[in-house]
Amino acid sequence: MPRNTISINNTISINISLHVHVWQASRSTSDRIQYSAARMREEGAARRREAEAARMRKEVDARRREAESARRREEEAARRRKEEAARRREEKAARMEEEAARRREEEAARRRKEESVRRKEEKAARRREQRRQEIMKTSYYGILGVSKGADQRTIKQEFHKKALMFHPDKHPAASLTEKKEMEEKMKEIIRAYTTLSDPQKRVEYDRELAAKLAALDDSDN
Repeated sequence: MPRNTISINNTISINISLHVHVWQASRSTSDRIQYSAARMREEGAARRREAEAARMRKEVDARRREAESARRREEEAARRRKEEAARRREEKAARMEEEAARRREEEAARRRKEESVRRKEEKAARRREQRRQEIMKTSYYGILGVSKGADQRTIKQEFHKKALMFHPDKHPAASLTEKKEMEEKMKEIIRAYTTLSDPQKRVEYDRELAAKLAALDDSDN
């Protein structure tokens, strides 16, 4: 083979080798660039995923804190409602106790007042009865010792008994003073018998006696 031909072939081979080497170098650089870009994209995606995960964790933590805060607020509100309900029950019980005490006091005061009125009425009734008895004792009926509704026969019998009892002649051993008292007593007995034995005089006397007894009630009122 001629030398020129060999030289051309070598030159072609060298050129081809250079082109291949350049092509390979260019391809390697492109691959590296693409790999770097892909790696950067992957790293970027990883950072974004990590950022998203961090954001989600933060949101979860925030929701958890908010839920815990809400739970605490609800517990606090429930505690306050419970305390308020207990306070209201205590106040209601205190009001009811005060009302019951007030009613008991009013009832006790009413009973004391009624008891006082009753005692006053009983005392007034005793006074009236005592004065009535005194009036009846000093009345003609009392002098003769008969009831207000006694008949004429009973009045006459009691008159004779009283006359025998107080007549001065029946007591000769009595002193002058005693005889004087007996004489006064006999005068009362005679006046009583004279009045009560006469139906008309008795009616008038009963009217006067009833007026005296009625005056007792009027004086108490």
